[in-house]
Amino acid sequence: MKSKLSPVLLLLTLVAALAFVAFKQAIPSGIALKGFDPQAIAGVLTWLFTVALFIERAVEVVIMVLRDADADHLESVVETELARIADMKTNDITAPAATPALALAKKNLSDYRAATKQIALVISLVLGLLISLAGVRALDSIVAAPGSHGLYIAVDVFVTGAVLAGGSEGVHQMANVVSNFLQSTADKARK
Repeated sequence: MKSKLSPVLLLLTLVAALAFVAFKQAIPSGIALKGFDPQAIAGVLTWLFTVALFIERAVEVVIMVLRDADADHLESVVETELARIADMKTNDITAPAATPALALAKKNLSDYRAATKQIALVISLVLGLLISLAGVRALDSIVAAPGSHGLYIAVDVFVTGAVLAGGSEGVHQMANVVSNFLQSTADKARK
């Protein structure tokens, strides 16, 4: 079975190499972090969460339009085969728990769902990158770097786009990590 990850890794490597070549003259010696402001970080994570929710809903609509009809058909094939097996058992006919037809129907449905997830992820990544290009950026709010530095902007766009593509659950987990850190710091300060 051919790996579907190889073209993605190849593309990411190519993009990284092109970015290095394009920006090698302008690579900064270091970038400073802004002061840690819990409210600012919470605000950034809230905005990322909200934008990720919008992306998730947009992807759901696109997937619904493009893929739901075929998924419904594949699910009905599985249900029909299950009903046929149940009917055989009801009529006192010895029926196997699973048939080759049922196994094939389940495999087709599983393969279709896996392909749909890949399509959804690609759409999410493209939308995340476009939104990040439009100006929604996470690193810019926590890193004290020159806003016009090309490599920095490219990395910020990619990282923010990837975070947005990961969905609201990923952003929520990031918010929980920050919240837990702040809570444990406050607890230690009280002791």
